Amino acid sequence: MFVEVSAVKFRNTLGEQIDQVQYRQESILITKDGVPAAALIDTELFHRVHGALRQMNRLAAGMADRFAVVPVAEGIAQIKALIAEERHPTPEE
Repeated sequence: MFVEVSAVKFRNTLGEQIDQVQYRQESILITKDGVPAAALIDTELFHRVHGALRQMNRLAAGMADRFAVVPVAEGIAQIKALIAEERHPTPEE
């Protein structure tokens, strides 16, 4: 669950907000003029998010390396074919 709070209120109640995140495992969305500006999350979620980001970056780098030799037009055609197949699978024989 997350709570939305203005930057002014967040600044004025920082200690309470940290306790809310640390002990209740709530996330806080901090807004400025009604627009999301930042978030405060507990350390467990922070580490999970960063771990997932590292894994995704490694995967993306590996894919980029493997597909570097494929001409762009051919790669795009393959991707479009896979998307079409996924959207409209052929009946199994």
